[in-house]
Amino acid sequence: MAKAKIIGVWANFWTGRNSPYLPESAQKESSSCLPEVIQYLDEGVRLISQRGGQVACPYTGKNIGFPTILTDGDWLWSREYLYYVREFNFEIPPPLLHHIALNAYQPPTAERIGQERLHELYTLFEGQY
Repeated sequence: MAKAKIIGVWANFWTGRNSPYLPESAQKESSSCLPEVIQYLDEGVRLISQRGGQVACPYTGKNIGFPTILTDGDWLWSREYLYYVREFNFEIPPPLLHHIALNAYQPPTAERIGQERLHELYTLFEGQY
């Protein structure tokens, strides 16, 4: 099974997972990312959505939705991560930016990824986190 890179999965939202917590504080700051990068991340293929309560931003109290994991077949990221990129200018690692650029900023589709790979990623995430 091929590995995947995982970013933006915090124990604040994914309880019982082997993941770090959000930083204790963050400054509200608009994202400096290209709109194409935000769109790419926003339109990732939904791999997992947790049922139950929606989560609130610990910095503002704003409801940010249900914990969700998105993918492009190579990277996994949480919808919460995208919120923090937009609202607090959280960094997107250079390897992910490079990967997005190599994909010509074209958002991924489930058809392009394939059901077998999506199943592998689901199994990887559930086993690792």
